[in-house]
Parts: sequence; C-alpha cells; structure tokens
Amino acid sequence: IQPVIYEMYLAELRILSEEYIAEALKKKGIPYADISASHATSLQTSGDETFSVSVHVAHKDFPEAVRTVSEVMGAIDAGRTDMNDLSRVRHICMDHVRNNSNEPTFSNAEYVDRCIAAFLYNGSLATVNTKFNFLAGRQLADTTDLRLFNNISSALLDPGKNLTVSYTSDMAEADVRNIFESAWESPADLSEGSKVYTTADFYHHVDYDAKVKIKSERTDHMSKGKEWTFSNGFKVVFKSMPTDGRIYYNLALNGGFGSVEGLQKGEGGYIGDYFMFSRIYNIPAKDFIGLMASEGMSMDVHVGLNAMMVSGAADADKPDFMLKSLLAVMNGRKRDDDAVRYYESAEGLRHQMRKGTSAEMVAKVNDLMCPDYTHVSYKMLE
Repeated sequence: IQPVIYEMYLAELRILSEEYIAEALKKKGIPYADISASHATSLQTSGDETFSVSVHVAHKDFPEAVRTVSEVMGAIDAGRTDMNDLSRVRHICMDHVRNNSNEPTFSNAEYVDRCIAAFLYNGSLATVNTKFNFLAGRQLADTTDLRLFNNISSALLDPGKNLTVSYTSDMAEADVRNIFESAWESPADLSEGSKVYTTADFYHHVDYDAKVKIKSERTDHMSKGKEWTFSNGFKVVFKSMPTDGRIYYNLALNGGFGSVEGLQKGEGGYIGDYFMFSRIYNIPAKDFIGLMASEGMSMDVHVGLNAMMVSGAADADKPDFMLKSLLAVMNGRKRDDDAVRYYESAEGLRHQMRKGTSAEMVAKVNDLMCPDYTHVSYKMLE
C-alpha cells in the first residue's frame, strides 16, 4: 500500500510543480519554452529515485527564473499547496491510472527488475489494475489528503539535502546559490490572485432551445454500435461497453487547418494551440479544463489537416455536464489576447528547442520535395 500511495502523491506533485511554476513565470512576464517535472523510480533507474524539475528560459531571464522556481518549490515544501488544486489534480492522475489499468503482459526481464526494485527499494509489485482499484476505493477527506500530500512533499523536498542544481549560464555558482537559497526561504503564495471557477460561471450561459429528433437509426459497420442521424444533421455513434463507470467521447468536426483560407506555410501547426488562447464565457481555457477535471471530466483538442477532434472522458452519471461543457466550448469561445501575446513571446525559445529534431528534418525534406505545398503541420517561426 505504501509505495502505491507514494507514487500517486509524486504524480500529483509533478503536475502541480509544472502548473505553479508556469503560472508564476507568467505573472512575472517571463516567457518559457518548456517546463517539465519528472519522477524516476528505482524501477526505472539504478540507485536512488529522483524527482526533477526542468525549466527552459532565455539567458536574460535566468536569474529571475531561478528565483521563481525556488519560490514555488519552497512554497510546496512549506505546505502551501491549495486544496482545490490538489483535488483537481487527483482526478487527472486517477484518469491516467485508469487508462493504463489494462496492463500489457510483462517480459521475464521486466518481472525481474520489478522484484529487484521491490526487494531493495520497497517498490510495488502490484499490477496497475490492482493499484487503480485500491486508489479508487480510498475514502479520504480533502483536508486529510492535503495533510498527507504536504507531509510527503516536505519530506522529499529540501534545499540543502540530496539536491543538485544544474544550469547552463555564465553566472557564478555562488550567485546562483544565493538566489536559490534566499528564494526558497521566501516561498511564494501559490493561491495569490487565483480565482476558483465553478459550474455556475458557465452553466447559466449554456442554452439550447432547438428541438431535434432522430431522423434515422442504423448499425455502424465499424463499431457495431448505434448510429443516430439527427434532424440538424449531426450524427452520433453510441455503443455501450464495460468502461467502469465512464463515458468516452469524441466530437469530430469536419474541416481542419486545411480549410483555413489564406493559410501560409508553417502556420497550420499553430492552429491546434489556439484553443488554449481563448476564454470560454470569460473563463480562461486553462481554468475551464481545470474546472472540468475537478468534476471528473477530461478534454483534449486536436486540429488536424481535415478535421478537428474534441475528445475525453467523463463520469457516467454526468452526461449533462459533459454535453453542456461541449456546448460551452463550441458556442462560448472568444480569443484571449493576453494569452496569445504571451505565447508569441516564447515561440522563439520553443523554435530553438525544435532545431535538430526529427520533425524538423522531415519538414525540410518535405519542403525540398513539395515547395508549393502550404498545408504542413510543422511550426515555422517565420
């Protein structure tokens, strides 16, 4: 039980670290190319486990970025994590465990590695399905859950023990150390200026008066489910499956970035990002996704060449919430100019990280072979 609970709290810590650092950098106006937190267990690496946080910023922003990361991790160490954030992230982590619960068969070598990790480091031998069933059955008050999370985070994080700070900068090590240590001892207020949104903030906007009826029904050849064609032209394929109390949905809309008029070469790859630069009935898209997560619903938006896909999952007892969320996304979305400007300020940094990748090589070969083709999905800075 102990390693299973520990793994869950470390997964939550990973997401919260990324979110809090991203929000703190944004408040300070510091563009970043990437923020990633990772937890490597003794099963994944020889020796002790590691928890790492990595941030990529411009050279001129390095000192303030060090300060920001230290302030945030110091705040988590000091037990300042917001209870609402922890509850929301718990849903996200449980979704991840649920999705991986149909565990594939392990090779003999992998079984041996798991046994070694269990013997030497108290690693878990439980299957993902067993872990999910145990975690789903835990009934803890939010206050108790937060206290346990804070205890584990505080025990793990320490500015002076078992800590390595690696960086690429010409700043003297002593100066970096001074910034890091002083900022850790002056932790940030993680909930400062943040607003907690509820379903009431968008529910009263969502209204659909039109009456629609099923015009025809037939069996879908691929899924063997029911295909309903409604009077407004929408088609729905439904199939009842043993999904453990979850509804899995996929809204497919014809017309991807290939249908955008006047699209220039290299712009198609950016179209899919624009969902996160919007406000949905005045709720920032990031917070809207977080609100859905707190209600047990996930959403992913992907824009391809020929179609736009909105997909995810929701609790089976909340189909009304799922449908109203989809209506809100479709009908209540407006551009967030501040989010767009911040995204653009960091694109040069992200472009540098893309250099030399296989995606860039493929894009260059395609450009040589088909120089007149504009609907490429690779993001071109120019």
